[in-house]
Amino acid sequence: MTRGLRACGTLLLALLTGACGGGASPGELSGVLVGAERDKPGGGSYIVDPHDFGGAENLQLVEMFWGRLADVHSIDEEGNTIIEPVYRDFVVDENLLSDSTNYELSTNPLTQKTRVVILRVRGGDDPQGQRFEDLLRRASNSLPPVVPKNDDGSSAPPFSFVARNAALVLRFNDLLRTDGNEPLLSDLVRIATGYRPNTPFDSRIVFDRNHGGVTGGAFHPTRILVDLAVSPVEAAAHSISIPSNPVGLPPSDSFLDDPNVAVRLPTEVDFRSGTFRVLTNLAGHSLDPSTNGPHDPLAPTRPVVRAMRSGRNQDVNRGFLFDLDAPELLGTFLLNVISVEQDPDGREGLDFILDTAFTTPCRVSPRPGDSLDLRQFQVEVRLVPSQVDALGVTRGIRASLVADSPILIPQLLLGSGGLVTPYFLGTGLDPACWLRFDPPAGFPPATDVGANTRITARFSEPMNESSLGAFDTFRVVRGPLVGDEALRPQDFVVGNLIRSPGNDEISFSPLLPLANQPNIDYSVQLIGGFEGVTDLSGNGLVLVPPNIDFRVDPNTEPITNGGLAMRFAALDELAPLGAPDFRGQVFLDEEEGLLRARPVTFGSAAADRGNPLPALMLPFPPGVQTPLSPFGSRMMTSWRYADFGWLVDDESRYDIDVIGMSWSPAGGVVLGDFFPRFEMRMAHGSRVLDEAGTGGTGPLFPGTSLREAPAPFLDNLLEGTEQTVVHDRTLGYRIDPADLFVNFNDTPLMPFPWNRGSGPRTSFTWRDTSIETLAGFGGVGVPLRRETTAPTDVDTDAGSFAEQGRVPTVGLPLLWEIRCYPTNTAFGLNPFDISLVFGMFNQLKNRVFSTGGIDTSGMRVEKDPDFEISPTGGLNPASTPPGRPTPAADPVFYIGQIDLVIRVSRAHSVWVDTGLQSPRYRPPVIEPALADQPPGTSVLVEFRSASDFNVSNPLVPFDASAMDAYGNLGQNEVIFPGGQSVWSDDPSVSNGGRFVQVRMSFFGNIDTGQSPTLSSVGLAFTD
Repeated sequence: MTRGLRACGTLLLALLTGACGGGASPGELSGVLVGAERDKPGGGSYIVDPHDFGGAENLQLVEMFWGRLADVHSIDEEGNTIIEPVYRDFVVDENLLSDSTNYELSTNPLTQKTRVVILRVRGGDDPQGQRFEDLLRRASNSLPPVVPKNDDGSSAPPFSFVARNAALVLRFNDLLRTDGNEPLLSDLVRIATGYRPNTPFDSRIVFDRNHGGVTGGAFHPTRILVDLAVSPVEAAAHSISIPSNPVGLPPSDSFLDDPNVAVRLPTEVDFRSGTFRVLTNLAGHSLDPSTNGPHDPLAPTRPVVRAMRSGRNQDVNRGFLFDLDAPELLGTFLLNVISVEQDPDGREGLDFILDTAFTTPCRVSPRPGDSLDLRQFQVEVRLVPSQVDALGVTRGIRASLVADSPILIPQLLLGSGGLVTPYFLGTGLDPACWLRFDPPAGFPPATDVGANTRITARFSEPMNESSLGAFDTFRVVRGPLVGDEALRPQDFVVGNLIRSPGNDEISFSPLLPLANQPNIDYSVQLIGGFEGVTDLSGNGLVLVPPNIDFRVDPNTEPITNGGLAMRFAALDELAPLGAPDFRGQVFLDEEEGLLRARPVTFGSAAADRGNPLPALMLPFPPGVQTPLSPFGSRMMTSWRYADFGWLVDDESRYDIDVIGMSWSPAGGVVLGDFFPRFEMRMAHGSRVLDEAGTGGTGPLFPGTSLREAPAPFLDNLLEGTEQTVVHDRTLGYRIDPADLFVNFNDTPLMPFPWNRGSGPRTSFTWRDTSIETLAGFGGVGVPLRRETTAPTDVDTDAGSFAEQGRVPTVGLPLLWEIRCYPTNTAFGLNPFDISLVFGMFNQLKNRVFSTGGIDTSGMRVEKDPDFEISPTGGLNPASTPPGRPTPAADPVFYIGQIDLVIRVSRAHSVWVDTGLQSPRYRPPVIEPALADQPPGTSVLVEFRSASDFNVSNPLVPFDASAMDAYGNLGQNEVIFPGGQSVWSDDPSVSNGGRFVQVRMSFFGNIDTGQSPTLSSVGLAFTD
């Protein structure tokens, strides 16, 4: 390449328009402007890109940009589209539109390939100066660039936006070596997603055969294309196995500005990481990371990096390519090809004349643009000289094979197939012709349907999975279909929607055979418009068929069953009407028909002297060393809801996740230290300390203390639960004085190591309403007596929320345990700031522990916490003589703070009457499916059943406002099968109970801030 060409710059617009001009160039570039069209040796055309004939000493990634992948066609002198493309896999502007003057765009519904027809004769002159070549340049001008940025945090936002189903273009400064490399392009050009992008993303990666140069009598490309959305046809035709993915990139997070997509091009071979070759020019020179912008110097392959952000729902077109075309419902009308011959005026092996005969009453005359789906072949209808006759025969159909390679034997097209045509008005046909029943109806299209039928709708393009609902947008109901507002939960047939690999078909599959006792009519409804089934960009179906009625074959075996669907379109859908259907920590979005969880939010709560109860305790200025002891220690203590200044009935603080914890150093001074093995565990406690009493009476409720020796430590856990290890011992604990901070109550605090390092975060759900075990022994229950008596009076009516022994988890304390292992490297000179729960009285025990030390004989005594089953106390260095044993339980209250996040939201439904005395339940249908929830989020739907109720008001079980936060009614008011409440995500565990209740737990992603949603729950059952 000449110096003049090299100086033109990197902008594609300048290159294609020839804005830089060109000086004399050697060899094949002599006299050729960059951007000019030229013929390839051996056939075809290409567009000249600047290059160094493959001999550049430094291969450069000049630019990246993106657009829509298409095949480009021209027209002949008569204005007809030339079927053979001028350019295949050509990237054009996403905003290019059909205008009837210059461009005509369409998408083949079978291959999902976009066709751009430039309405000019290629090579001809145009009176207005808009030749084919000029319009081609305009179509590919102004493509959005990917600004070079890294994904390692060194580059500041914003990052370049890329549509999820776009095609990326990587342009280099020289001719690329392609011999044998195309199947390996996924190794030479690697795509990753995620935060930070490190999850491999499969895409179709090919050399761009439309741009490059010729040297040595052969064409070589200068560009690589990354097709982010892959149709099933493209996946099957690719040189290596790749999955079909019509949607493209995963969406970026709506709360983050960080990149979630990265392109990495290895620059060095590294056998250990599976990199055996790198991208080079013809001379074998690879990319130099030091001169190619952002790169990863720490990776063994030193890849060049380009980071970007994919589209998301909040972006225009929902983050996909610009699309104004509404999707269409496609019918597949079964037929046989009864005659085929080569079109004498067409291309050999590609253009044919066909006769077809329909095989069912669904008959319609083919139209230009329709497709014939003939097993492994797809054929596009171009001209139909005659209408379908009375026998269902259409003669003389001129059609073209949709393929790159011709077939030598036209008779391969003979046999069965289907005419694929969009739904249109005025045909007089049964609208069921545009659906598919599998197995087929006894009398097509929809009479005598089998009880186990699957009903399928096909569309002209990939559909948005979030718009597909088995109870909302493509549904089957019992009886003639009525208005949406009149549908009852039991009217819906419960079934799954199954998407095709190309997202262009959805099939409704009933969970149970369709009932036919007594004779039951069924209806199918497909919802159009923006509130119905939509394409990826949010366009709704413009034309939809009317309701489609069908009846199950009366000769099938008698079947009786039922089902119900909760769709969350209103607060009260379930019978009897008049009371809310559910309650809990969720929000009903009636406009979208969704249950939404509480937002993921973070905060802190202090258990210090700024709160009423801790303020009444007696400070102990010297503090205590346990559990930070180099001799080893196991310590267990608790914090109550009231220690944080909360009320027991404040449901906004139910189901909260603790994700961190801090302690307060005595005197506010911290010395550096390191404990190589240090573990933290969390649980619900079984007793709620109540320090009510006076100096004269002493504590009134010593039985609320933690249990001490000889009881084991674990006896303090809520029965049936286990501890959660939130900080593994192998992570250790480095105490750095620089971490000291002061909270809003001016309390000095030091963070424990929990979630302070790298790696996945851990959490513990406290006040967990999914746990039904009751405890809280030895006192009055909750509220505590201490809360309801002077001088606190922070609550009223002690024990009114729950009596002693029946306290649920929302009233139980956070029981935390520290295990500090013996070490010779730590000093253990940091005492904890503590208070004494009830003055100098020792009857109330808020701490149990075992800690090593130096005994009275001066010997080192170590205590491995893993072998300390019961608390044994410690050794007092301040005793006389030093080293005397201490009690194993005492009234110590640790001053500190917890870090919180709202991660879990939970709701319960009312009891639902199935109407069957002993139903058997099937697995539920839950929408959206788990795979369609935001990454790292989920919804857990569980069920339990009841046989009857023991209530004075028969409406109480069907009124959510009568339930507590656990979905429970009053004590002994629900009669459970087997006498016990059993929640399970497997509804069959509830078999035999006439009434069923639903519990819905939403789990957010604390790293991204995303939360899941729930649009419907369907449950089917048989007698």
